[in-house]
Amino acid sequence: MKIITMALIFIWLFSVSSYAEDASRFEVHGGYSCLHTPVVDVFHGCNCGLTYYFYDYFGLEIDISGHYEGSVDFYNFLVGPKYVFNRTGNISPYVHTLVGVGYVYDSWCCLVGNSWSETQVAYAMGAGMDIKLNKHVAIRPIQLDYIRQMGNLREHQARYTFGLVFSFGD
Repeated sequence: MKIITMALIFIWLFSVSSYAEDASRFEVHGGYSCLHTPVVDVFHGCNCGLTYYFYDYFGLEIDISGHYEGSVDFYNFLVGPKYVFNRTGNISPYVHTLVGVGYVYDSWCCLVGNSWSETQVAYAMGAGMDIKLNKHVAIRPIQLDYIRQMGNLREHQARYTFGLVFSFGD
């Protein structure tokens, strides 16, 4: 169910971007992601998002991720500014600062009579790099983020992501 949900979100992002082919400055990214937490060492999952560039190097990014290990699920729905240092070049390093909502769910607690979940304010700060393959496709070999969730759990997390980036418009 988790993989189906993330796949549907990713497909939805692609359908939104198909309408943006006539407009410029849209970028869709998606790929594998792993999340390191102090509680459980590594959660595997996926990360996808959409960026609209207001100016050549400055945009607004929507970032959605889901990570799973055993009975615990982490989801983040974040939005914020993104700055790309060399968007017209073949290698484009960037930084972003995101804020939004983090959601944690532990289904193991269901086995003992009740489940546990928490929705909390979350923020992320990170950087990455895109390498262009052609005008519309790039590889994202690295994106590193520090994520902080501010609820009772107060998680400090490190997220690594790699994947593909699709650009639409001039």
